Amino acid sequence: MNKRPVHREYKEAVKLHRWLEVRGIEHFHVPNETGGNAARGAMNKRMGVKKGVPDFFIFHGDRNIAIELKRKDGGSGATKDQRRWLQILAAHKFESYLCNGADEAIAVIEKAPENLICKKFSTDVTEVDCPF
Repeated sequence: MNKRPVHREYKEAVKLHRWLEVRGIEHFHVPNETGGNAARGAMNKRMGVKKGVPDFFIFHGDRNIAIELKRKDGGSGATKDQRRWLQILAAHKFESYLCNGADEAIAVIEKAPENLICKKFSTDVTEVDCPF
């Protein structure tokens, strides 16, 4: 049986999506993944898809949240483009975060912004470690 391993970041994204769905929290995932398909990548570029746009946009109460979701262990971290988009969105009044795993992202959504465990981006500081 040739079973392909499921990408760890994918599992975290599914977990976060399900958590948001069950609670009726409005959100969407940006499908920037091309799966190594050059033709799909070229099509996306022509349609205006941008490198580094965060994975999730969440609208919870009066909060607009952008989350770049990484696997639990952080993997290779955020790219320069991903960090740039988090800063752009912070400049436009989004709470912008880099989270390692769905559990960190859920903590961002559940808790007041001053009690976070992942990286929060702002316009004046590249990134800030948020105390839990």
